[in-house]
Amino acid sequence: INKNKRILCSVICGYLALSTSVLGAGGLLSASCYGEIFGRREFSFFHFLIIGIIIFYPLFFIGFFVGKKRYDKNLIKKIIILLSVLTISYFIPVIFKEIICRPRYRIVSSGYNGIDFTPWYSLFRESDFYQKKYSLMGDDFGSFFSGHAVIATMNFIIFPIFNETFPTIKNKTLFIISVTMMILTVLSRMVLGAHYLSDISFGVLVGTLLCIVYHCLEKRIIKKEF
Repeated sequence: INKNKRILCSVICGYLALSTSVLGAGGLLSASCYGEIFGRREFSFFHFLIIGIIIFYPLFFIGFFVGKKRYDKNLIKKIIILLSVLTISYFIPVIFKEIICRPRYRIVSSGYNGIDFTPWYSLFRESDFYQKKYSLMGDDFGSFFSGHAVIATMNFIIFPIFNETFPTIKNKTLFIISVTMMILTVLSRMVLGAHYLSDISFGVLVGTLLCIVYHCLEKRIIKKEF
């Protein structure tokens, strides 16, 4: 591979790593995750960027050095495809949540007058009104569908990359970790009152479809010269 292609590869991987880090920070600071520690406040893109750079972005370089700077053309392709699909997996739930605005179970069960159970296929058009009336957050009306369930399902395409990066880790071990993390994640979202079963089920379905998309792209792109 020539120098120009190496530079292009580095830029693409660097950008995707940074965008993935920002998205990870956004999930970490969300009201339904550790963001609750800081009270019910909204975080800006700047906060996500800083936290992503500090916590998540260095992990990509750590993996690079731990892997002994091993260069594998097909592995680079897979990582680029994976990070691209992960970025897409973030925006799909966000779009649905903005359109449907389904109140989370914990909000419905809190007894706010006018905020009742809403089926997943119905639009909750009064979300802006009740958000201002009760000083709620936009995330409180983001039940459908679960982005955590999407990512948890995509562990089945994320962890195999670890096996190629760190060959000493066995596939069987990674599979067990994937299944365990997926089950714990989807169950915790319901236990915490963040989602209904329908939110989780649809998230798993979308995650499965994205895994299929990843494998289709992988087969097509890996066969071609970079």
